[in-house]
Amino acid sequence: MKNLTPTDNLTSRLVSSITEDKPFTLDDYEDVQTAEIELKHPISGGQTGMIFEIAGPEHPARKRLVQARQRRMRNELQKSGQIKLNDPTEDDQDELELLIACTLGWRNIITRGGAIEFTPENVVALYTDPKKHWVRTQIRAKLDEVELFIRRSEIV
Repeated sequence: MKNLTPTDNLTSRLVSSITEDKPFTLDDYEDVQTAEIELKHPISGGQTGMIFEIAGPEHPARKRLVQARQRRMRNELQKSGQIKLNDPTEDDQDELELLIACTLGWRNIITRGGAIEFTPENVVALYTDPKKHWVRTQIRAKLDEVELFIRRSEIV
């Protein structure tokens, strides 16, 4: 058998299931609605200890927002027969709405002024701070990492 090197959580979980004595089945893993991710240092990529809880693709709040957007786009297409391209400002607003809806909690978020409590107002303030766009970028990228929202099934 080829020597497999795990490079991420999903790969390591799959490698461990392949190397066990039982065959892999679809029941071995399942989607989860949320994941905790650690904000990385913007330059070194090192650990910060700052943790965000984010909604996965199957989380009801995220699904509601995504499906509402899809309905709006389909309605516009049906009415005009053309795909409407948004203004970049609208795209930024859509991304902000997604980030707000998908940020379910956080801990150890600290500024020079101290710890930041998780509140809807503080979420908006963080994601709209032009000096903290790197935070927004990291969280947005994590929302697209599907493997974060898959875990080993309890029934294995």
